[in-house]
Amino acid sequence: MSVTQRLSIQWGQSPSSEPTDTLVITSPEGHFVDVRVLKDHEPHDKFPIEWAFCGRTEQVGDGKVNYSHDIDSRQLQGESVDPDVGSVETLANGDEREEGEMTNPATGKVESYVEVWRPLDPNKEDRTPLPKSLVSDINVSVLATVDGQKMNGRVVRVGRWIQGILEFDDDNDKAGNIVDRLAIVRAKATGDIWSKEVSIGSHSDKVPVSDLEGRVLGDTFIYGGIEWAVIEHRRSRTDSIY
Repeated sequence: MSVTQRLSIQWGQSPSSEPTDTLVITSPEGHFVDVRVLKDHEPHDKFPIEWAFCGRTEQVGDGKVNYSHDIDSRQLQGESVDPDVGSVETLANGDEREEGEMTNPATGKVESYVEVWRPLDPNKEDRTPLPKSLVSDINVSVLATVDGQKMNGRVVRVGRWIQGILEFDDDNDKAGNIVDRLAIVRAKATGDIWSKEVSIGSHSDKVPVSDLEGRVLGDTFIYGGIEWAVIEHRRSRTDSIY
């Protein structure tokens, strides 16, 4: 279970940099939503996303983690996506170093990479680094769209942070405009008020943000005309020691 912010990425022997505002929110059962917003984009750009995807993590041994991609913005834009497997280690200061291979969007080639991630305190809305020792109760909810609808969505809440992705399946227009086919949301809570940091896509108002309180595992409900189900819910106690 975590809320992590990427600090940098290094491709091959190139200098490390951070061209995006990237957060990943992951539940105790491994459901995650990863949203990477380009820092340098035109104000009129309706889809300033380098990459956004969701799925589930799986430990595959030797410190390696496999990340499934159930919804992937690059696939929807016609790109092929290679298997996503990285080796992760925790550094002395609590940051996480991930290395592996994947397609560099700048070159279109598979290259080695090193990413540095910083775990955040899920109960703070100001991106506070996770303390070395933290004992805290954290609200966790994961939503998925109910089968049988022409859309596929996932929402993950950990503490005061939520990210969600909603894909619309248009049988008549598989190569339709990405802003009509994909909705992406990132929100945080200040007190009882949820505010969106990221809201992208024509249907971003259909991604639940503020309607999760009181819902428990197995509940279904309608939001924005779409039926959602609670597939994971708990109030977890975290104890971070690194």
